Amino acid sequence: MKITFYLFCFLIIGCNSANKVKVDQDEKLDADTVRSKDSITSQEEIPDPVNADELIKSWNHRYKDTITIDTVLKRGVDNIHLTFRHYCLFDSSLIVPEIYVKLLGMKKFISNNFESSIRIETNDSILVDTTISKSVFSKTLINNNHYELFDYGALLFNNIEIGKNVCRINYLIEVPLSDVGQLFYVDVFFSGKLEPVDR
Repeated sequence: MKITFYLFCFLIIGCNSANKVKVDQDEKLDADTVRSKDSITSQEEIPDPVNADELIKSWNHRYKDTITIDTVLKRGVDNIHLTFRHYCLFDSSLIVPEIYVKLLGMKKFISNNFESSIRIETNDSILVDTTISKSVFSKTLINNNHYELFDYGALLFNNIEIGKNVCRINYLIEVPLSDVGQLFYVDVFFSGKLEPVDR
């Protein structure tokens, strides 16, 4: 009877300490830990596999997707006419290396740069008439160690906000076909000054 009692106690203590070790190990996992598929608790958390053809098709569609804004704003007695275009340069100047497209089964991907043109005039005088390319952000990219965006990033238009004496144009600079990117904006002052900012 004593042996049965000791075996029973040993079994309970052994099971209890095994669970405690597992909990301690789980608590030591940090956010960068890769978990196996079995550790996912819900079906919704399993990401869909990457469809390379759909991703490339979606990216290439951007080449033809010119964004045009042509509007007149009333500021007191002045009419402010804003003309904005964001378009592809079709220059094949971005050569994205394998490190960014390997999961898609590619050795490299050749893409194009984009740029924007903006013209702001009030009554009969031109306040701003310029183009905005990724080079406007060169100093910001280098100073903030975004070398991959400097070398391989494409300038993508996000939105535009118009203030009293400034237009803020929000961009995403993104390495094509990857999840590497950063939001930026440039303030275009009605005096003609451009001021790029890293968000």
